[in-house]
Amino acid sequence: MGGFVQSYVFPPGLSNHDRAVVHAECRKYGFTSKSQGKNDNRQVTVYKPAASGRLVKEAFDLPIAPASLDVLQAYYERHPPSDAELAAAMQGGAVASLGAAEHQVHQQVSGRKRRSTVGAAHFPEEEVRRHHAAWARAQQTPAVAAITATRNALPIAPYRNQILQAIANNQVVLVAGETGCGKTTQVPQFLLEDAWAAGRGCRIMCTQPRRISAISIAERVAAERGEKCGTSVGYTIRLESKGGPGSSLMFCTNGVLLRMLTQGEGLDDITHIIVDEIHERDRFADFLLILLRDLLLAHPNLRVVLMSATLHIELFSNYFGGCPVIEVPGFTYPVTDMYLEDVLRLIGYQDALLAQQDGNSSRRGHGGILPPAPNRAEPSDIPKEQREAIESAIMQAFLHGDDEHFDHLLEMTGANSMDEACSTACLNVTHMSTGATALMAAAGKGRLEDVAALLTAGADPLLRSRDGSSAQDWATKFGHSEVADFLSSHMEVAQTSSHAEVSALAVSRYQASTDADEVDLSLIEALLMYICGEGPYSRAEEQGASLGAVLIFLPGWDEIIRLKEQLEGRQSALSGSKYMVLPLHSMVPAAEQRKVFKRAPVGVRKIVLATNIAETAVTIDDIVCVINSGRHKEKSYDPYTNVSTLQATWISKASERQRRGRAGRCQQGVCFHLYSRVRSEGLADFQLPELQRSPLDELSLQVKLLEGAGFGHTSVAEFLDKAVEPPPAVSVANAVRLLQDIGAFEAPGERLTLLGRHLAALPLPPRIGKMLLYGVLFGCLDPILTVSCCMAYRDPWVLPIEATARRAASAAKQTLSDGAGGCSDHLALVRAYNTWSAEKGRGREYAYAAATHISGGTMCMIEGMRGQLLGELTARGFVSSLDAASVNARDVGLVRSVMAAGFYPLVGRLLSKKLERGQAPRKSAHILTAKEEKVKIHPSSVNFQLDAPVVRKGEPRPCPIIIFEEVTRNESVLAVRQCTAVNPHVLPLVAASLRVAGEVEDSDMGGWNSDSDGDGANGLPSGPAWVDDEDMEEGMGPATQLEIDGWLSLRVPTAAAAPLLCLRQRLNTCFAAKVSNPRGVLDEAHAGALQTAASLFSLEAGGPESGFSLEAAVPMPFSHSGGRFSAPYNANPYRGGGRGAGRVAGRHHGGGGGHIPQHSMPSRGHVPAARGRGRSHEHMLRAMPVAAAAGDAYFDAPQLSHSPGGRGQVML
Repeated sequence: MGGFVQSYVFPPGLSNHDRAVVHAECRKYGFTSKSQGKNDNRQVTVYKPAASGRLVKEAFDLPIAPASLDVLQAYYERHPPSDAELAAAMQGGAVASLGAAEHQVHQQVSGRKRRSTVGAAHFPEEEVRRHHAAWARAQQTPAVAAITATRNALPIAPYRNQILQAIANNQVVLVAGETGCGKTTQVPQFLLEDAWAAGRGCRIMCTQPRRISAISIAERVAAERGEKCGTSVGYTIRLESKGGPGSSLMFCTNGVLLRMLTQGEGLDDITHIIVDEIHERDRFADFLLILLRDLLLAHPNLRVVLMSATLHIELFSNYFGGCPVIEVPGFTYPVTDMYLEDVLRLIGYQDALLAQQDGNSSRRGHGGILPPAPNRAEPSDIPKEQREAIESAIMQAFLHGDDEHFDHLLEMTGANSMDEACSTACLNVTHMSTGATALMAAAGKGRLEDVAALLTAGADPLLRSRDGSSAQDWATKFGHSEVADFLSSHMEVAQTSSHAEVSALAVSRYQASTDADEVDLSLIEALLMYICGEGPYSRAEEQGASLGAVLIFLPGWDEIIRLKEQLEGRQSALSGSKYMVLPLHSMVPAAEQRKVFKRAPVGVRKIVLATNIAETAVTIDDIVCVINSGRHKEKSYDPYTNVSTLQATWISKASERQRRGRAGRCQQGVCFHLYSRVRSEGLADFQLPELQRSPLDELSLQVKLLEGAGFGHTSVAEFLDKAVEPPPAVSVANAVRLLQDIGAFEAPGERLTLLGRHLAALPLPPRIGKMLLYGVLFGCLDPILTVSCCMAYRDPWVLPIEATARRAASAAKQTLSDGAGGCSDHLALVRAYNTWSAEKGRGREYAYAAATHISGGTMCMIEGMRGQLLGELTARGFVSSLDAASVNARDVGLVRSVMAAGFYPLVGRLLSKKLERGQAPRKSAHILTAKEEKVKIHPSSVNFQLDAPVVRKGEPRPCPIIIFEEVTRNESVLAVRQCTAVNPHVLPLVAASLRVAGEVEDSDMGGWNSDSDGDGANGLPSGPAWVDDEDMEEGMGPATQLEIDGWLSLRVPTAAAAPLLCLRQRLNTCFAAKVSNPRGVLDEAHAGALQTAASLFSLEAGGPESGFSLEAAVPMPFSHSGGRFSAPYNANPYRGGGRGAGRVAGRHHGGGGGHIPQHSMPSRGHVPAARGRGRSHEHMLRAMPVAAAAGDAYFDAPQLSHSPGGRGQVML
């Protein structure tokens, strides 16, 4: 589907099921499909949607408040544009080069002072001997000696010398070990012990794909060595580390080591690099492999050890030129596999199903009533006369027992007939009074040949007569042992076949009644009750027995929380003190994560709920039972549509193997797979490498950063094409194009700009990093810092299970958003974090997190990330302190505009819910993106029910803009989750291209539409407070039409067009200057441009005194009354009487049940002291600061005052 291909035709011959799968997948990925032809010639054609190119034909109005217009014109008159700026503006306003003075930043980055501390790799021999002696003494203690005995019993122990010799003789060695062999904890210790025994210092970096793995393994290895973590053994992950340059063995994540290498720290202090779990195909691990392979020639003393499960061995060995491979067998106790059919039998599902199937069949067995065989005629289907004749033949053959009567019986039952249908229907007819069958009669008379003929024809040996006897019982009863033995073997086969039929029927019925894409938590609970012997599964022999732990693999955090609450609920048999339910997820604080590794108290069974984080490096050594849901959350990226998908998908066979291996670490175990054996056979062998299913912008930036760290010049495509399995070329092209668009790469080409170097130094995706720098530029860093961390890490909101709690969580989020002006998931996060931080100072953060349904662990991570990012910005000279960089952080309108500048081009126009006449309105909010995609706003967003205003004929057309983080596809729906409504005034200033399309005479740009009853349309403001009635009647005069990046046309007052174009040029130059010289001071013209832009953004949103706030909310920031939640602020606080008076954001105004709260867009600028047109505001623009403030060597951000002189007034 890539390239220029617009359609693809599948060859004929697909089955109905196959065609249905193609149609379903097309809906999922946004393609259209059509089946054509008949019979064997029927085929499916898939079409790639083409852009309609109609967006620019629609023009929308962008009114400018008189106060804003005065500020723009005053600046334009004071600092008119040069001829060069005018020419650039008319050509679309290209962004000023951000690559100037590159050498300055390069010198700052490369010239950082190296630590004077002697690293572990360069310890003198006496120091090494001292450390080795201390270690030897620790080995003599009883506790460590016991651990050493356990280490020596691991399967990898006999391979110690072979591994060390291979590493000594080769730069690269691959250690492939089965689960449980001990490679992760022992190989690093082999290297450390060998180096110290020889008197050599060493510095070993061992990477792990996950943070929790790095921490837990470091602590385990330190314990095995008899020391505390942080001495000779430590770890370093984002925001946390134990140990330092003097630590000889450091565990870290792949990303941490990659950042160390690309930022110039080099390999001089590293003797060994161990890349563990490479089979997981983490994108950073694959990137590291490219880098390490290129570094080997330049560092002949470096040793690289690759460690993997026994997967992809040849692939990785060949990648490193056929490096030696040491395969280590794993040790696990036998593990029994149970699949869905077995689970349904164990929990009684089959018995219940058979009870529902109870009909006229007389087949009975140990499992209860069995269903009839599929597609087989029953005796009841035979005509009455024929059935009576067969019954009579059965009686006569048994009474006489001669050849004549049995020949007649075989003929009547069809045993000698070629009519298969007749045989199936007649062979199992039972005598009405005795229940005997033809097979029972032949068995009772000892007629072996007739018994064989009846069985061959399909007679059922499992049927029983009315006294409960089978055909075998009849033969035994009348003394025919040979016939009884013959029937016994056939009964075993028949029972096996019958069980398979029942099992298949149970699986079919279960799958038909459940959603295959959802994990059935009730099934898991029932299975747990069976495992634990609770309820109907109680087993007296297990009372007081040793209880092994249960590990349950679930797709994600939502399923973990839902199952945990379900198991701990009052109605659950597993809610008592005998059970300890522990979640294992990266969202769980480290202290809580460590609990899963401790054994439960005597008499208590530990139940661990985990994602695929527990598949590999994390080892819980008391697990005896695994429940494998077979699902995991996988985020994929479609490079052809630039759409990300986060879906629960089926695991691979490799993951299935890893999961079952967790059950046999300490004793014989059982693994219950909650899918059928057929499904298991159809699983993919391996998961697609992350490098092939992820956006590559962050990695592409790291590629170019390598050039500054001493590597040769290479293109991004050339570098990534050297991967073990390269990513698609279109993914690379998309990444390069994005980096060019945001100014990280010079276009055309891939030359890294100063901005690119700064963005690469931040542990953030490039687009988020640029937004952070905009926050610095406009003096509102604090809230932008929080938004950036949330985007880079995760959403802190927790989804409760109970409906009441879900409504409370939604109301809390809505109230937080309303306090910041409404219509913003991001600003709700900012207020939630600020309040949580304030409550933390009072020791009440846990209560606040519980009341507002946010994750305390996520908030702690965000807090740490803020500190890390602030430290990086400070080190690079962008800020002196958070307070100094956040002087305008209270101006909500400015913060929204800065977010829009950073998010662009991830913006869309809010669509009306009302469709064409005769069509039902949309049930939720939709936006139209710059790529002409109609995207739904997710129900979890506060903007889920937002609606665009209804525009009557002759009225101006507003353009509500929504900014969002990313478009994701869930099944067949495109959606955005976290989004914010913003004023569109920022778009002309930050768009990649801006074209003047022409002038429109006498445009009627009076304001937003307002309904007759005073309420705006579905939550939008009812009218701009800054426009007089006379203005609305007479219009705003001529307008100029601007086309933004070819997707949006805005009509602006002609008087504002030229100042906007000039301001656009100056703002780009300001950003470039800030990047080039973070500590520099802007000249008067550019400082004024920055101040003017800030004033424009602030005024158009109501100014700093709009009544909205991002500061900490009152604890428990919502009130409940009658099931409705009220926002604390008026959405338009400056409106007086008349239309729209008293409107409150998010407030219900009566109405019947089920009324959806209406939300308010950010209010328009309102300046009561300056109504009407033509009033001068030159006094608002004062002399701009052109020198640094006393005592501060950093450039001053624009400062907006709260004085009566006018909102948005410049502070001297």
